[in-house]
Amino acid sequence: MAPTIIVAGGKERYMGLLPRKAAVGSLLFAPHYEDSFVLTPREKWRPLLTDEAIKAHVDYYIANGILASDQNGFGSCAANACAMGVEQATYDAGITPLVRLASGRLYHLSGGGYDGGSTLSDNLLMATNFGIPKITSRQQELDYRSNWTEEETKDARCHAIIRASDCPTFDYMGAFVDTYGSVIHGVNTGRNYDTDSSGLWISRPAGSGGGHGQVTPPQGVCHTEEHGWGLLTCGSWSEDFGYKGWYVIPEAYFAAESFTDGFGIAAVVFPSGTPNP
Repeated sequence: MAPTIIVAGGKERYMGLLPRKAAVGSLLFAPHYEDSFVLTPREKWRPLLTDEAIKAHVDYYIANGILASDQNGFGSCAANACAMGVEQATYDAGITPLVRLASGRLYHLSGGGYDGGSTLSDNLLMATNFGIPKITSRQQELDYRSNWTEEETKDARCHAIIRASDCPTFDYMGAFVDTYGSVIHGVNTGRNYDTDSSGLWISRPAGSGGGHGQVTPPQGVCHTEEHGWGLLTCGSWSEDFGYKGWYVIPEAYFAAESFTDGFGIAAVVFPSGTPNP
């Protein structure tokens, strides 16, 4: 099955694919993923309309255990985003108690720290094929180097990305979040990836800098009179960044050439504990 191609922002985008691994054209085709969800227009979205409403949404997730993570000096943002995306989708599916997942273990499996382990597609591919093990100790959460045990490997298969849709533009990501749930995405942070005086919205993209993988929760589309459209995002720079570790990325970041891709999760977990085959 050939991938569906759309043109957005003057360049081709591919549907039904994992995000670009390194550059445009370097793609991992995943034919079992959804590529045909309904692209609802913005006027039908249900955005958060004020900073107060956005912060209340963050506080709701924090109160229920969905917390910003901390990379602890490792370039593991993509692994953190995958783990948080699965956690959020699991919670919103009504599965309790909340399952916390070990992003460090996923990062190790994807080659983190050695080759391309910090790229979004590497971690998404591993989260699809192998899953993510649960956290059983603080040390396991931070363990980026040790090989997986047999029990971890079996457990991880119960928490895998099993159905999702590529979201190559802000319109696709916003529509997916409004309709289904979490979106994992990657953007080039530039040298201005700082919050403004409100501590919530980050500044407009400019300059060059490293990329960052992160996740937007369900009902995370924002539209305020002051800032326009954006996506509420849970990061991995600890709870000291932004508003308790959360922030809103303006639409402009996703229209920039440096935007990598979005990847929306529709279903992620086997609540019965039956391993993903």
